[in-house]
Amino acid sequence: MTRSTDVRNSYQGVNVNSLSTADTIDGQGGNDTLDAILTAEAGYWGPLDVQPTIRNVEDIKFEARDGISYMSIEDYLDGDSAEVIVDAKDIADVDKIGSSFSDGDLVIENLTTLTSNGQARNTEEVTVTMDHTDNFNSDGDASDLTVYFDEDYLLAGQSRTTSQANYWLLDEDSQDYQNAPLLNIERFGVSLNLDGEPVDIAMPVDVAEAADTWEAFAAGLQASIDQQVADGNSALEGLSVVVDRTNTDATYNDFGNLVTIPAITIIDSLGRELEPTGFLSPEDATGAFDIYGDFDNQPSQQLDKPVTVNVDLHKVGREGEGGNLVIGGKSQDADEGNGIEVFNIDVLGADNKPSNLGMISSTNGALRTVNIATADEYVAGETHASLTVRGENDYGDDLPFGGTVDMINATQFLGDLTIGNENAAQNVNTLNATGGGNVWFDASLTEAGSFNYTTGAGNDSVMVTVSAEPIVGNQVINVNTGSGDDMVDLTVFNNASATVVAGSGNDVVYTDNTGAKSSWTVDLFSADEGETPAFDLYTLSEIDTDYTDSRAILYGAQIAVTFSDASSEALGWNDGYESVVDILGPGEVLGDATDINEAIKRAINEDAVLSKLLMAGNGPDGSLVITSKVDGVFNEQSLQFKLLEADALDEADARYVRPGQQDTIEQAVKEAVSDSTYDFQAGHLQSEQVANAQDGFFAEEGGYGSNGTVVDLGAGSDLVVLSTEANSSETIKFSEYGNGFNTIVNFTDATGESGVDSLDFSNYLVTKEQNPTSDSTSEISQVLVKGGYSNTEIDANQVTFWDFDGDAPNGETFDGITSTNLLAALNGDEAYGDITDIVTDFSDGDYVGNAYKAVLMIEDDGDDGAYQAWDLTVGLNSDGDTVATQAQLIGTYDFGDSVDMTQAV
Repeated sequence: MTRSTDVRNSYQGVNVNSLSTADTIDGQGGNDTLDAILTAEAGYWGPLDVQPTIRNVEDIKFEARDGISYMSIEDYLDGDSAEVIVDAKDIADVDKIGSSFSDGDLVIENLTTLTSNGQARNTEEVTVTMDHTDNFNSDGDASDLTVYFDEDYLLAGQSRTTSQANYWLLDEDSQDYQNAPLLNIERFGVSLNLDGEPVDIAMPVDVAEAADTWEAFAAGLQASIDQQVADGNSALEGLSVVVDRTNTDATYNDFGNLVTIPAITIIDSLGRELEPTGFLSPEDATGAFDIYGDFDNQPSQQLDKPVTVNVDLHKVGREGEGGNLVIGGKSQDADEGNGIEVFNIDVLGADNKPSNLGMISSTNGALRTVNIATADEYVAGETHASLTVRGENDYGDDLPFGGTVDMINATQFLGDLTIGNENAAQNVNTLNATGGGNVWFDASLTEAGSFNYTTGAGNDSVMVTVSAEPIVGNQVINVNTGSGDDMVDLTVFNNASATVVAGSGNDVVYTDNTGAKSSWTVDLFSADEGETPAFDLYTLSEIDTDYTDSRAILYGAQIAVTFSDASSEALGWNDGYESVVDILGPGEVLGDATDINEAIKRAINEDAVLSKLLMAGNGPDGSLVITSKVDGVFNEQSLQFKLLEADALDEADARYVRPGQQDTIEQAVKEAVSDSTYDFQAGHLQSEQVANAQDGFFAEEGGYGSNGTVVDLGAGSDLVVLSTEANSSETIKFSEYGNGFNTIVNFTDATGESGVDSLDFSNYLVTKEQNPTSDSTSEISQVLVKGGYSNTEIDANQVTFWDFDGDAPNGETFDGITSTNLLAALNGDEAYGDITDIVTDFSDGDYVGNAYKAVLMIEDDGDDGAYQAWDLTVGLNSDGDTVATQAQLIGTYDFGDSVDMTQAV
């Protein structure tokens, strides 16, 4: 609290506040804090602003109380409260000001940046604080904070851009100008004027003689600068040297070749004037050189910094849905009024101090950049407070930042970040949220432009919706979710260009999903009179008519659920995507229809893949209702349920009923039917049964968001659901190795009528061959080999598809393929299934490194559409023979059915 030598109180009007109009406080020296509890101040003729005079108090906290002063009872009962208004025109020297533990709305107006001596500071010298303010959840009215600066004090300083001196240099006699463009130049440095003072940057002669490239010459100059600074030449601090290949000159050398010369650029981060004056030559230079040299400069510029304010948020909303924060200028005139362009937001507290706001905005749509960070004093903590900006005002329809912002930068924010969970953020150009917490971000795009959204190590969700209305110009969307188990949901129209890089982790990507969703009603255990149910359980009462127990022996039995689209009937381990679960728990023997229904729900709702495609719940009269989470055309045949009996499998299977387990079954039945004479027979086990869904609502067409999205799933076991719009042509891009089991839904192969999707293995198919264009060895270039598709042989930069046929009794299974047995089979050393039948008459060519790359896709013989993707290297062995020398597993990919890639690779 403030210790003041000058405090005067005024008691004019009706006053119940701890700080009132005409109160005067001077904190004088030290670092002072004022806590004041306020309500709407009442005068004799109506409400008054609270207008104190405060000097030398650095931290001011106002607690605005709820009240009904000058409001109708009806408004108060509706959850409204009177604003508490502080007129801050007579407050000086403040560093921090804001709302603390407020239940009511607080408005601070006419705020200045003045000090007591009349100096106007930049706006970013002031921090606005919002600390433990009230939420909607308790009384229907959250606490808002609005801060209006006097327009004259929306101030920012200036900055200078970097300046640079550019030098272009070439040995015109060098025949190998690509590799040694500075072979013989007899130049060992450069000269320039630095703010009018001459400066030589010289490197030792031996270093200069060895610098045959632009990069080596630049490194020599940098080493000279660093040495001079170390020796005490502080004038050279801030100078750095780079090779700028975007800033080029060009000239013909003595062999008639046009040579492009990049600039060797000296950059001054301090923005001083750099004027290049020439190159340095040794005193005994012979002059017998043929060189090209030129130079120019790019001066620095004075730029106005954006108006910036600092914000501290501490448990805004008190763990509920807090109010809004508006900081800007007093004038609300869109033509003449101003606002604040940059908010630097610090979030205070550990994870038990979350901040939750409806919106954060400035006046007159000025806000363009939002920088979010964990406050320095909490960075080292074990946990960190989260931040939510819902996109909701008092009327429930606003945007998270009040309008369009260009940049949300949360690289230094360590907590969980949620933006747009009520209304999406609009036309945000850049989100960079790599601080480490979980990110939930919803964006709506209604304009042309480039939109780049990057998250980090958390389990992130990024939703992007492109307006279906026509947009003038191009939209380029890039989403990169880093590591963690992430979800990306795109709704793309107008042929916007979208690329998703899902990174590592187990990720889910939806690229459209705009169409209607189907649903199935599943009743496996009832039927019309005279008909048999889809599943007819063999109950204990049927085993012996003396028994009245209607349960069946389901010991070891499982339920398999298979989901496919309408292009093929769902057939377990043939077409579609499968999930298998035990019907009963460990040691349990008897079950009924309820147990099977519960198992079906688990098979769908708890499966890593099916839970992202379907949702299963209880329906009427013992039925299930299964709803698709993805669009597309489905029918009754799209869902299959298969009851797998225990004893149907071989003795190696864990569900095989062994003699000792028969005793367990027999004893459980004896207890259930109170019959000590019961004798277990294998035929009493429930037999295998198969059924499809019987009825439902089925969408008749797919999505309507035509797009050409590129999806790079990265590492991990991922799921991508592609668009079902007829003309969409999307690409799955492969990267990295050991990528787990990945599921690709709605992939349209070469058999599709339109909108064929494709696979991109360009990260692996990098084979180049020598392409001599003249007799000069310096003009031999490396050209990427054009690959293709094959079902029979392996060739350079080619993708080969092979339908595996293993010899399971001898251990030759799809899951058993390794790099060792694959290479042995390809090279004819040892057979593994039918892999030895692949044509391995490896092609010969003048390949760079005497080797080439290929990709081999091996299809599972027991599960149509599941492929292992292998990266192959073909080269020479010790005997000089061309063989497959290396095989690395890229990952396993389930397309739901076999793919025909004759047009799509």
